Amino acid sequence: MNEEDYTEKCLNFISDEGIVPLHRDPTASFQKNIKAALSQRSNIPHREFFKCTVMNPTSPRFFGLPKIHKPATHIRLVVSSINSPSELKTTTKGKDFMEMISTFFESNGLQCKNLCGVCTDGAPAMLGSRSGFQTKVKELAPQAKGMHCIIHRFALATKTLPKPLQEVLDSLVTIVNYIKSSALNTRLFKEL
Repeated sequence: MNEEDYTEKCLNFISDEGIVPLHRDPTASFQKNIKAALSQRSNIPHREFFKCTVMNPTSPRFFGLPKIHKPATHIRLVVSSINSPSELKTTTKGKDFMEMISTFFESNGLQCKNLCGVCTDGAPAMLGSRSGFQTKVKELAPQAKGMHCIIHRFALATKTLPKPLQEVLDSLVTIVNYIKSSALNTRLFKEL
């Protein structure tokens, strides 16, 4: 795949109307907002909320991995979390997430008793009753509430749609995928 094709495929992925181009990395402003929200809480000591931030964070980076052995799939999306506030280096099991959170808490002098909730997707590594992340969190902070992400709930709801609605959804997905499959199709659709 030459550079021009690679660039076109990557731009096709990010040309979705749901994606808004940013003029600068928003990570620092998110961190500032988190600090402001924590400082308004009277029950969190000042030294603890100060430790809830990462110095010099960067947002994850997007890359495209060309797939020449699969003609229908031209590029695979890769998101690099190197230098972002947190990343997992190896496996993504509940204990791995718990180790990462525990390390963060310990290195920043935070107490688990202040943890009030955790929101995850529905993966077994997150919700498992014995070794899932939410279970591990509740072992350290019994008062913490575990929640299933609302966006993931919507995605699960679409899997059990009545047949007529499922056919409509499948048709829409096929149409959107066709339009987004090439930059030309996307440009032509915008002209309609």
